[in-house]
Amino acid sequence: MAGYETAIAWGIFGLTYFTLALGYVPFFRLDRTGAVFIGALAATGLGLLTLEESFLALEYRTLLLLFNMMIIVSYFVNSGVFSRILGFLERIENQKRMLWATVLVSGLASAVFINDVVCLVLTPVVADIVLARKWNPLPYLLAVAMASNIGSAMTPIGNPQNMYIASVSGVSWSEFVWRIFPLSALGLVLLGFALLPMLKGGEGGNAPPEHHHHARGRDLARAGAVLAAVLAGFWAGYEAALVTGLGAAFLLLTRHIPRKRIFSLVDWDLLVLFASLFVVMAAADKYGVTARAYGLLEPLGIGTSAGFPAILAALSNFVGNVPAVVFLAPLVERMGGGHESFLLMAAVSTFAGNLTLVGSIANLIVAEKAKAKGITVDFWSYTKAGFGVTLVLCIAAALVL
Repeated sequence: MAGYETAIAWGIFGLTYFTLALGYVPFFRLDRTGAVFIGALAATGLGLLTLEESFLALEYRTLLLLFNMMIIVSYFVNSGVFSRILGFLERIENQKRMLWATVLVSGLASAVFINDVVCLVLTPVVADIVLARKWNPLPYLLAVAMASNIGSAMTPIGNPQNMYIASVSGVSWSEFVWRIFPLSALGLVLLGFALLPMLKGGEGGNAPPEHHHHARGRDLARAGAVLAAVLAGFWAGYEAALVTGLGAAFLLLTRHIPRKRIFSLVDWDLLVLFASLFVVMAAADKYGVTARAYGLLEPLGIGTSAGFPAILAALSNFVGNVPAVVFLAPLVERMGGGHESFLLMAAVSTFAGNLTLVGSIANLIVAEKAKAKGITVDFWSYTKAGFGVTLVLCIAAALVL
C-alpha cells in the first residue's frame, strides 16, 4: 500500500512541476495555477494527506503577509501614488534621462510595492510616452521589467518568493536589507549601462498623450503614514504578518475608496498557487519524494557553493522562481543552512528572473501589456539584454552571501 501511495505522490509531484515548466496543460484550458490546485486536491482526495495535514501544510505567515501587502499596495495605487510618479516621467524629454528614471522608478518602487504590481501600472504609460516621442520602446520596457526584478530583491516584501523566505528563515528585516541592498543597487546601475546602447534616434517627437492623474493628498498621506509604521514594525522585529494585517485593516476604514476596488488588485491566482504548492510539497515530503529528488541533484553539486545557486537559477527559469524556492527551501533547512543560505536563495531566485522572458511573472506582465500597445518584447531580445547583468549579479551574490 505504501508503494502505491509513493507512486501516486511521485506522479502528482512530477506532473505538477512538469506543468509549471510547460506553462499549461495540453488539450485543456488550464494554466499553472489551475494545474497546481488540481495537484493539491488530488493529494488530499486520494488519501496521501488528510484534510488536517493539508491545512497544517499551509505556510500561513507567507499567505497572510502576501495578502496584507496586496491590500496596502492596492490602496496606494487607488489613492494615486503612481499618478505622481507617472507625471514625473512624462516631463522628461531626454532619452538617457528617461531610461535612467525608468530604471530607478521601477527598481525602487518594486522594493516596497511588489514588482508585479509595479509592472502592471508602469508598462502602459511608459509605452505611451516613448511611442509618442518616437523613441525605440524596447529598452524602456526592458528597464521596467528587469529593474522591477532587481529592485524587488532589496526587501522581504519586494516579491512573493522573498516573503516566503523571510517567513520560514527567521531572517530579520534589517539583516535582509543590509545584505542584499548593495547587490540590488549595483544591479540597477549595471542594468542602466547595459540598456544604454539600445537607444536609437534623436530627441523630439510628439508630446505624450494626456493621462488623467487622480491623486488625493489626504489618502496619500494616510497610506504613507501606514507604510512608514509597517516598515518601522518590520525593522523593530515584530511579526510581519500581524503588522501588515493591522496596516491593511486601518486602510480599509476609508470613505473614498470602495472595498471592492481595493480587493480588485489582490492577485488571487498567486495566493492559490502558493497554497496549492504547500500541499503538493507536503505530500511529496511525506512519501520521500523530495528527499529522492534532492538526491538526484547531488551529482550536479546541489550542496556546493557554486552548484546551489546555479541549480536555483536554472529551476527559476524552468518552473518559475516561486515554485523553485518552495521546492528548495526545505533542502536548505535540512542541510542546516543559516541565514546566508536563505539570503542567497532570495537574491539568486530574484536576479535569475532576468535571465529569460519566462523567468518571472513580472516579465510576462510587461510583455503582455506591451503587446496591447503594438510592441513586441521577444524571448531573444530579452535574453540578450539580461544575460550579462544576471550572470554578474548571481556570481556576486554567491561570492558575497
